[in-house]
Amino acid sequence: MTRIISFHNGNIPQAVLDAQASVFRHFGLNLEQIETHLQHPDAIDHFLNTEKWDVVVIFDIDCIPLTKNAVPISIQLSNIALVGAAQHASHIPDSTDYVSPAFCVLNRGIWKDLGSPSFAPTYRGDVGQELTIIANNKGIPVIMSYTVNVDIKLW
Repeated sequence: MTRIISFHNGNIPQAVLDAQASVFRHFGLNLEQIETHLQHPDAIDHFLNTEKWDVVVIFDIDCIPLTKNAVPISIQLSNIALVGAAQHASHIPDSTDYVSPAFCVLNRGIWKDLGSPSFAPTYRGDVGQELTIIANNKGIPVIMSYTVNVDIKLW
């Protein structure tokens, strides 16, 4: 079972929610927009540990795929690798690029091979960065895509 999810905390304008949903509908993808009052890493962890899924595709509420095949190809690749958008924690010294929960495709088998880590920030990384660190240490492939356009080039 593959699930495509996006979290928001209720303060996002309906127009933004509708715009994101319309892109996914246009590509024939079923997006679940989940309202939560949990912090982002806590919402992801809660979902991973309590919901049914074999592959989960996580999108930030302001993140969208630009092509019809981006998500299906990423889902296929998730059978052999940790897949997602590259991010850099510029506020953490010596940080390296990592798969960001802004767009992350996670196969349950690989997540379990990684030790089912939390998305919570740690002493060595930002939200979700621990997955990439563990994958690199265990020799699990990491496939990162780089964003095409951002408003503020910070992360």
